[in-house]
Amino acid sequence: MQGLKFMMKRYHKNRNIDYKPVIFLVSEGRKTEPQYISGVFKEFGFCGRYAINYCGTKENQNTPVGLLKRAKSLIPEIKSSLDQIWILVDKDNNSNESLEALTREVQKIKQCYCAISNPCFEYWLLSHFQNVTVNNVHDCFKQLSKYLPEYDKSIKIRYFTQDKVLVAIKRNKERANACGGDFINYRGSSIYILLESLLNSSSS
Repeated sequence: MQGLKFMMKRYHKNRNIDYKPVIFLVSEGRKTEPQYISGVFKEFGFCGRYAINYCGTKENQNTPVGLLKRAKSLIPEIKSSLDQIWILVDKDNNSNESLEALTREVQKIKQCYCAISNPCFEYWLLSHFQNVTVNNVHDCFKQLSKYLPEYDKSIKIRYFTQDKVLVAIKRNKERANACGGDFINYRGSSIYILLESLLNSSSS
């Protein structure tokens, strides 16, 4: 994936107008994912360069089909080639077939991407602190509690420093290389792709 540029200029009536690219986030979680992404954006100083638009779904639509439908509804909101739609989804109880169908459909939508965490988003959080070996969601929560004993789906971003985020990116990138990026069938999280893209843009 090509890195994003931090800013672009729109020219309108001979005036330069700073345009802040928008990252549209469509996630199953109503609390954890938005809090984490917001915190990381502040930690790395992305907020001055990007706008974040959290686009949740109704509680009974937190399925691959529901998330895809919500993402498609955002297509008219794309105003720039730098805007992006990201679907954040857990393997958890979703079938392989439903996630494979989701990724196929996402590939058809310009500027839309899908980040899968297997078995859950907590795998991504845990990878900030250790190399992760888990069998299921319960294991993720149990191991995460060693580092975040009061974790209840709320994020205290002070635990997720820049150094730890970079470690999580490295660990999950290594996992992706080992399994061919297949986080439907193998443990890991492709959240790293979103964050790595933003970080690479800062150095371009």
